[in-house]
Amino acid sequence: TSIPMSWDALVALTRVELHDYGSAGVVFTAPHGIYLFRDNDVPHKPEDWTTFIAKTCAEWTSGYALVWSESERLKSELTRTACSSNRDPNYALAGWDCPDDESGERTSVELPWYTHLRRVRADVDGAKHATLHVDLHGRRDPNFDGSDPLGASDCDVGVGALESSHPALAKAITCRMPTAIANALSTATGDSVCVRAGGGGVLDESHAFVVNDAPKLSGDWQKRGRHGRWTVSRMGCQLGYTSVQLELSRRLRLFLKDDVQALRLFATALVESFQEALDETLCKVE
Repeated sequence: TSIPMSWDALVALTRVELHDYGSAGVVFTAPHGIYLFRDNDVPHKPEDWTTFIAKTCAEWTSGYALVWSESERLKSELTRTACSSNRDPNYALAGWDCPDDESGERTSVELPWYTHLRRVRADVDGAKHATLHVDLHGRRDPNFDGSDPLGASDCDVGVGALESSHPALAKAITCRMPTAIANALSTATGDSVCVRAGGGGVLDESHAFVVNDAPKLSGDWQKRGRHGRWTVSRMGCQLGYTSVQLELSRRLRLFLKDDVQALRLFATALVESFQEALDETLCKVE
């Protein structure tokens, strides 16, 4: 059933593009592809290549990609400023930008990302948590001298939002997805890629890349003491997705955008490890 919308709501939805590459049960989002407005905070700068990686991963896996529109990306690149109408969807006001109602009117105007995610969830129409949602972000390159407050990592696998809605599945993903990512990157580079289990492990530069399975940026503002904000991962979990937040270092983003085969291995590892974790969790329930 279509939801009647005002002109403002329709305009808001056009600022975001939903790409359907086959309607499979996986959605990739890249909310930080442009300069973004944050109320009561400094604007958020773009995270380079996250839009490209999200779209390409969705294409390889026959899924969906939700990104800022080409016109908004061009405007952001030219002005290098945040437009007040483009609010950071990863800094949403909890319970206000995402009301749990049927009208969808306020949601469409304030946060088109939530509206698009809800529509994809309805189109896929699978069981709760049977659809993978990968929210892609960029982080700084790792610093191995121990001074980085976020920890030395090239790929942070965050399940903070999922831990609140489905702790067993979150645990299963933590056990499988970081290792699968490391194995895929090791195959692509022909070099060692390590997993910092529990956020610990060796801090040196002997590995091509480092994956962290217990990052500080886990996809849930509450775990960082901000109880009034929602992430895109939190929105996804509310809608019944299995949402995982990935923070990719700049050097890893550059590697993936330059190596198509590596990006394909990366995307495949995400989907396959999710399915293994889901199957494992369902078997335990049965």
